[in-house]
This record gives sequence, structure tokens and C-alpha cells, in this order.
Amino acid sequence: MKNNPNIIIYIFAGLLLLNLLYLWGKSRFSESLIPGEPAPSFDLAIVNGKLGERKRLEGLKGRVVILDFWSTSCPACLKGLSILKKLYSKYHQRGVEIIGVNVEGAKESFIRDFSHSFDIRFPLAIDRDLKLAERYKVNSLPFTFIIDKNGIIRYTHQGLYPYNVYEEEIKLLLNE
Repeated sequence: MKNNPNIIIYIFAGLLLLNLLYLWGKSRFSESLIPGEPAPSFDLAIVNGKLGERKRLEGLKGRVVILDFWSTSCPACLKGLSILKKLYSKYHQRGVEIIGVNVEGAKESFIRDFSHSFDIRFPLAIDRDLKLAERYKVNSLPFTFIIDKNGIIRYTHQGLYPYNVYEEEIKLLLNE
């Protein structure tokens, strides 16, 4: 990421995307998915993992899943990624899967480099066409869904929440 002349273009594109996502969200739907609803299925190509790695909701049954929609141009998203890194370190081996879904349409190489630069070890995917964001009714960033072991959305977080909020919810779901 250092000395990358395209960084200005990525930042501008990200800000433009945020504005478009905001307007798109307001016009397409006014409310996000609510706790208690089944989580829409997904099949995501992971860009910072093993070549060809994919994550499917159906393949994560029995695990608590945190699905976080974010952008590199969103300061709150970047703070949220820092929180998710800590949660991943502490809870991944205990049955929690975290997947970050980038919605700015960045190139895979950019997100891969970003994940290495910021030492992000949990899986990252890209929602280029915003189809998954639409299915999850994401209308702002960051937007985080916490899905229980049976694939039901249990908690939603629009915006940035503190570490202890996520941790308490994770503990409750792991103990069910």
C-alpha cells in the first residue's frame, strides 16, 4: 500500500461508492434484515486465503458467523476491522467465523495487499455487484450481522460498536 499512486483513485472511488450505496439503500429499502430472520445464503470467494478458497453459509452451520460489510474509505469500517481482528484471535478456535465483505468493488490484489498491510487474518471477500449487500439490505457502512449456529440472524449493528458489545453477543451464542 506504501507509495501506491492509485490510492487517491481508490479513496475517491470508495467515497463515491459510499454515497451511491447510501442513496441506493434509501431508495431500495428503508429497513435492514432484523434479528430472528434466516440469514440469506452466500457463497463467497475469499481473496486473502488459499487459492480458490470459498465460504458458504451452509458450510458454517454449527459456528457463530460475523458478516461485516465494509470499505477501505470508511474510517468507522477500519476501526471495526481492528475490533474484528481481536475477536477473531480470541474466538475463532472456539467456533466463531468472521468474514469481511468489501463493497467498494476493489481489485482482489488491492484487498489482499490491504489485508497483509493491516495483518487481517480473517477471511475477506469482495461484493463487486452489491448483490449480497442488497440481499442483506445493507444501507450504511459498516454494517455487521451476527448469525447463530443455525443460520439465524441474531444481532445487527449499523455503524461501529465497541468490542465488549460484540464479545457479549458472541459469548451468548456460543453458550447456546
